Amino acid sequence: MQAINLLRRRSNKVCCFFLSVSAMVLLVASVSAQKLESAAQYIASAVTHYEKGDLDKAIVDLGAAIALDPGSALAYRLRGNARYDTGQLKGAMSDYDRAIALNSQFAEAYSDRGLVRAAGGDFKGAIDDLNRALEIEPRSSIFHQNRAAVRFISGDLDDAIADYDRAIEISPSFAEAYSNRGSVRYVKGDVDGAIGDWNRALVIDPRLADVYYNRGIARFSKGDMPGAITDFGMTITIRPQEAAAYYVRGEARLINEDADGAIADYSKAIEIDPAFYEAYDGRGNARLAKRDLEGAVADFDKAIAGSPQKALTYASRGFARLLQGNTAEAAKDFEHCLTLDPSLKPLIEELLGHAANPRFLA
Repeated sequence: MQAINLLRRRSNKVCCFFLSVSAMVLLVASVSAQKLESAAQYIASAVTHYEKGDLDKAIVDLGAAIALDPGSALAYRLRGNARYDTGQLKGAMSDYDRAIALNSQFAEAYSDRGLVRAAGGDFKGAIDDLNRALEIEPRSSIFHQNRAAVRFISGDLDDAIADYDRAIEISPSFAEAYSNRGSVRYVKGDVDGAIGDWNRALVIDPRLADVYYNRGIARFSKGDMPGAITDFGMTITIRPQEAAAYYVRGEARLINEDADGAIADYSKAIEIDPAFYEAYDGRGNARLAKRDLEGAVADFDKAIAGSPQKALTYASRGFARLLQGNTAEAAKDFEHCLTLDPSLKPLIEELLGHAANPRFLA
């Protein structure tokens, strides 16, 4: 009996041991599940912060997620994105490297790392990463667009267009691809092709302020000032605090002989950005067109103070001073203009001819 009882007791101890191990496994599994759940919550929180533009908080949350789940390739990739957007290229590269080490088929991480490499000037490495992303997901319009962007900035314009073509073939409503292909075509000198792409982008998404701006520049270059003015106006409607849009609309209005409208636009650009010295130059020319010589000289003074190497501004101020009868100061401006840019001598001679012409002064 004693032997039996002893065996039973030993048997019970062994049984209890296995029960304890099982309980421990369940406990560890429970703790691991809780950590993973918490990590997922941090990732969700980080995404919310990212979408609100609070990138520092997103980075902190993603760091917490990684601490809880060091094997999360997604967390590393997302932190890489946030670091990239805050200019932390080295940190972003490290995060993408880790994401790829954890998941060698993580196409988005290859694509994102390619963009970081391009930002650092490593175009070959960037293309290699984007090629790898497209090997994994060959029908990704985003990856084709990203590779096109790298090819564009590296000067490979024809292959960039080919990638944008493919992106559009895969996603026919990809407004950004039309927009970017238009930019490449414009750089290649195909202004009409660029305008066609921008037209298509705006049909898909009529709130693309940059596309209106770019199309306005293209129309300006073709001499279509009314079209340019309309496009710059749409940019302003969407982004009313964009000083550059007021400036270029002012330029178009001045060419279109609307000096008052031009002055209003230049003044708004200066109100938004008091250091926008090109706008002072433009307003000076508009005031000169209206024979507001004192106002013109004051504006040219401001423009020269901010940008003293712009030869044309000296020519314009010299002309205004000449019309004021201030020949000595006008001569100094013309001389300084030609010191900066001797090729402007014909312009100076033309201005001197205008100043001596009674019809012009009438």
